[in-house]
Amino acid sequence: MSNITIKNSTSIPGLVIMSRAGTLTGRLPIDGNGLVSVPTSNSYSVIARVTMEDGNTYVSGPASFSSNSQDVTAEVLQENGTFAFRLQTDPGTNPGGITLHNHTKYPVSFETSMDGNPLRSVTVIDDYNRDFVSTREIYTFKSIIDGVTSSSITTSNTNVTVQIYADDELVSDFVGYSVKFVS
Repeated sequence: MSNITIKNSTSIPGLVIMSRAGTLTGRLPIDGNGLVSVPTSNSYSVIARVTMEDGNTYVSGPASFSSNSQDVTAEVLQENGTFAFRLQTDPGTNPGGITLHNHTKYPVSFETSMDGNPLRSVTVIDDYNRDFVSTREIYTFKSIIDGVTSSSITTSNTNVTVQIYADDELVSDFVGYSVKFVS
């Protein structure tokens, strides 16, 4: 399992703002000279909804997986004199994402989540269409120390250390703070 480690090299407590692919992931408090570890392994879940011609809406059970590349297909099956709406999962054909397929003749709404948090909702109109939800891991960090917000840094490395440090130069008699990646 990968971890992102955040190290505060200052004596002042602060906050780290962490985003993944542009979506706020966390506002992490960090003690002065403190350390925070954030696991980066992911679990994904998809549920789907379809409204049939008779006006009944069917909701699938969740399809759960941990691969960053997955194909998910919504299908309506006839079983024991009734319809069953389900999701079929297969290994992904597109790296870095979830490809959503609709094998019904009605629009299907897919709700994707990562680690229990909403990722994206999409509607695939019919069986001639599909959609894609990115699972690329691009992380952005900035810190807030003593009321000063640092510039942001970005990485796709899921096993990295981010260091918060005091700048060498004063800005109008105030200490500035920055973040950088260290090995």
